[in-house]
Amino acid sequence: MRYDDAEEMLMILERIPDPRHSRGGVCYKFAHLLLISIYAVLAGHSEATEIAYYAELNRDYFRGLLGMEEMPSHDTFSRVLRFTSFERLAENLGGWLRENFPGACERYGGYKVLHIDGKAARGASEKSKGEKPVYHLNAMYEGESIGVEIRRVGEKENEITGLPECLKQFNLADTIVTIDAIGCNQTVINAIRSGGGNYVVPV
Repeated sequence: MRYDDAEEMLMILERIPDPRHSRGGVCYKFAHLLLISIYAVLAGHSEATEIAYYAELNRDYFRGLLGMEEMPSHDTFSRVLRFTSFERLAENLGGWLRENFPGACERYGGYKVLHIDGKAARGASEKSKGEKPVYHLNAMYEGESIGVEIRRVGEKENEITGLPECLKQFNLADTIVTIDAIGCNQTVINAIRSGGGNYVVPV
């Protein structure tokens, strides 16, 4: 990512609400934490400890880009993963992707291909406090490597109820939607068909 790309991305990330309480002491800008997390995820890292390690490895780069002398700890990134509004994050990043990469986001072999899957935000829950993993529905167009819409569903069992609402955010005309076995449900299939889409689900 070029510096000008990163600066544009920071402007987008600054629109995401910061869930932290300022009176508790804030050491890092929320947009900076999100940007480092995005860099790390694009590099193949998914856990808070991995993101923190990636930040430390690239300390000089982030110091020059963000003016950060010290890199955040894995606890800081864990809180970011737990409390970020992924719906707002995906909405803003999705708009950026569609504006800058319209071909990849809109067309694939005559159809748009939309992959939907449920993922747990690994390392985002505090098991010592009995917290359950944070699950999100991730939707990604074929040809892209970043989710364009994400909706928090709470628990794995709630994916099936969250899918129809997630699908409403997309224009499904001329679209093939792929979902794993959780999508093999009449309510989900009806939501895809009513939106004008096609589907591929395992039976």
